[in-house]
Amino acid sequence: MMYAKFIGITAETAALIETRRQGPKESEDDILRRTLAPTVDRGADSEEPVAGCDLGQGAVLREGERLYFFRHKRSRDAEKPEAIAESRNSSLYLYGQKVERSKGSLVQPALRMVQERLDDRNPKGEFISLDAWDYWYVRRHKVFLKVGMLRDQEKIVRRGRYISDKSAEELGL
Repeated sequence: MMYAKFIGITAETAALIETRRQGPKESEDDILRRTLAPTVDRGADSEEPVAGCDLGQGAVLREGERLYFFRHKRSRDAEKPEAIAESRNSSLYLYGQKVERSKGSLVQPALRMVQERLDDRNPKGEFISLDAWDYWYVRRHKVFLKVGMLRDQEKIVRRGRYISDKSAEELGL
């Protein structure tokens, strides 16, 4: 016996379902079941890929977890992000496109995609310099956290020059 229930969904929800289609013969029921099934620890012997997405520097999202881009404090306070990206199949998707890594990170290329769409430029026409780790947020325990807080502190690479021990002594550091 088959049980069927009609559910009303918006065009946006239908489009989201379609983005998860793995083949032309996969039904909406199959897509929803696969997507909504609880994630289980599959162990090291599993042939299935590990769920979630490594953003770089040890910051990891769970499968289906979303990143929220807040360009301004007022949009964060209103909980109205300028963009939303989603972790799927060990990748990050934004505007229906897979975000490609740059220098091991996904947050900076995702930031650039948003800036292009928003035309976020200075008076010279250059993209405004922003630290992507400070503008992308993840929602955990009903609170927005900067994704920069998810990074492994030992994996963070800082730009700038290094000070030798002798120079540090001379500077009184």
